[in-house]
Amino acid sequence: MITDQVLTRKKMYLLFLYGGITAILILGVSYTLLPLKVDLMGIRVYLAQLFLQDGSLSGIADSMYQIADFHIAYYFYIALYGLLTGQIQAENIYIQLQSAAFGVLFLILPYCVVKSFHSLRLVLVSPFLFFLLIWQYFLHVYYTDYWGMGWAIFVSLPLFFVFLKKCDTTAALWKAYIALCILAGVANIPRAHAGIGIVAVAIFLMLHSIYRYTVWSIWQKAIQFVGVILLAGFGYFLFTLTIPNVYLSTFGYDHTTTATKEHKLGGWHTLYIGLGWDSPTSISPKLSFLARENPYNIFFSDECAMEAVSRVNHIPPASYTNIKEHFEYAKEAKRAFSENFTVGYFDILKKLYLKAFEEHPLWFIGSYVKKLFVCGLMLMKDTFAYIFFIGAVYFTMRKKYLIRIGGVVGKELYGVLVALIFLGLLPGLIAVPSHVYLLGSIAAIQSICFLVLLEVLVSTPFFRKDERIHG
Repeated sequence: MITDQVLTRKKMYLLFLYGGITAILILGVSYTLLPLKVDLMGIRVYLAQLFLQDGSLSGIADSMYQIADFHIAYYFYIALYGLLTGQIQAENIYIQLQSAAFGVLFLILPYCVVKSFHSLRLVLVSPFLFFLLIWQYFLHVYYTDYWGMGWAIFVSLPLFFVFLKKCDTTAALWKAYIALCILAGVANIPRAHAGIGIVAVAIFLMLHSIYRYTVWSIWQKAIQFVGVILLAGFGYFLFTLTIPNVYLSTFGYDHTTTATKEHKLGGWHTLYIGLGWDSPTSISPKLSFLARENPYNIFFSDECAMEAVSRVNHIPPASYTNIKEHFEYAKEAKRAFSENFTVGYFDILKKLYLKAFEEHPLWFIGSYVKKLFVCGLMLMKDTFAYIFFIGAVYFTMRKKYLIRIGGVVGKELYGVLVALIFLGLLPGLIAVPSHVYLLGSIAAIQSICFLVLLEVLVSTPFFRKDERIHG
């Protein structure tokens, strides 16, 4: 239903104004009047506070160089934000950044709805409908980083919509693809690899479009294929790797010798402790009937991995808590955090992880099969109410009105969201089946519910397409 008509500049400004007003209203009411839960990880608040202690541009670079952590880029941006705004409390900044990120969603939502559904009445109610769908997991709880996995899905919707609708226009196609790659990079800031699902789907769609819609030679297509991969890599690592490295180099630090890179921080830490997701000390009480001891006494905790490495190296185990208690917020704490990881820390965990597969393959594979099953059950538990409600609305309304699911936004967009549901299971499979690790999948299901609800409403006379919205 999208047309070539263009909204007048005045009407476009009014849409963004309405989005801004609803963002302030909804987020303000949510934060001040509705029940609120702050679920900030203590160690990440502490590390962010270390970045904020110095209060200078060079001090931020020094912290990036000395502190070893997975989320070093997030602390970098938190420190810059604190320096810019004068904020000095990490807890407040975490909450403000999450609020601002979702404020952007409500800001752009009216414009996106009117461009796709062409109904002013639908525009007026859509922010409140969206709020009702996402409040429980994304505005009721304030996280240090997990929210990024869901936020990225919501923001990607209009970009995927444009991509799929403009697949026959080369310039628009490439613009939408670049925007998706950059979005994936932005999503990686609060949570490492939160944008992996978005960039993976974008690459697939772009390569498919090149193969299907271009009539160029095989060599011309091959060049484009390479361009697709390079652009994906550029956007994906722009904010978490390229910009921080340039910043370090500006202040005279060798970005290749930072504490994070010296210790080769990667996913092996999480993969290793993820093998202990169903240990009696790690599993949720609601899933206690699935609990079982594993051959290596692994449990899902950072300390478990640190103790395993210490046993291999025959040294006392390191501890985040001990560093905080001993140094508090002194500058010496920075160096202590780099030394918290022994040389070869992640290489050791990699060997231990692969050793577990070699020695107990049936237990190893069975653990992931069981984890996948539990992830699916937890996802259904967390989203059943949304699916049931939207399903009830759809089957009730279809008796009175002609409703075509996919008739407005396209069935392809629903296909993208289904793919993102499955890709969103990866964090839960790597770590532990928990709704915080499944927020990407939850957001994809909520997005499907939201789109279906809008398509149902726009099929009724009250919300039907209004041609007057175009100038």
